[in-house]
Amino acid sequence: THVFTTTAFRENLILEEDFPQDMAGARLLARYHIWTTQALLYEMKSRVETPPGFYEAELYTFPGSMPRYDPDASGGFAVHNKGRKGLVAEVPLGGKSPDGRYRLLVRAKARMKKSAGKSFVRMEVRSRSARRIISRLDLSGEDFSGETYTDFSFPFETKKTRDLFLRFTVLEEGDLWLDVFRLESDPDE
Repeated sequence: THVFTTTAFRENLILEEDFPQDMAGARLLARYHIWTTQALLYEMKSRVETPPGFYEAELYTFPGSMPRYDPDASGGFAVHNKGRKGLVAEVPLGGKSPDGRYRLLVRAKARMKKSAGKSFVRMEVRSRSARRIISRLDLSGEDFSGETYTDFSFPFETKKTRDLFLRFTVLEEGDLWLDVFRLESDPDE
């Protein structure tokens, strides 16, 4: 039902070449960073279709953050960052985006000391080609509802077509779980 493969010696590509029909129906569930390589967890014969603009956080991890099973997460997995400051995930937001207003919806939960006014997590929408920050949102421990997932809406606007990506960084120690990101056009435009 599930397959683990690594990227060290391109085993993931060999699996796709040797078993193209099986891998055509497989769904990537999680990406684990192990030393200098990645281990990929696939669910075989997945029937789940991912809608456009919908991103599972566990596929975009950085070393130090780890996909973990979570029955409350949308796909059964979420990125867990336990007590570590730094970059947690970087998500490409669908290639070139036309000018306009957008909203990024983020589903996350966190547990930390409630330090008044101190930023815990920073979300940035960036442009890779322009190498600049389009928009930034800082969240404190008070913004999260404890042990349950909270949905955050992050509006932003682009003036030129850009190749956008989301960078998610932990600024203070605490437990963070990232579930999904969804990019949509702002309906108020």
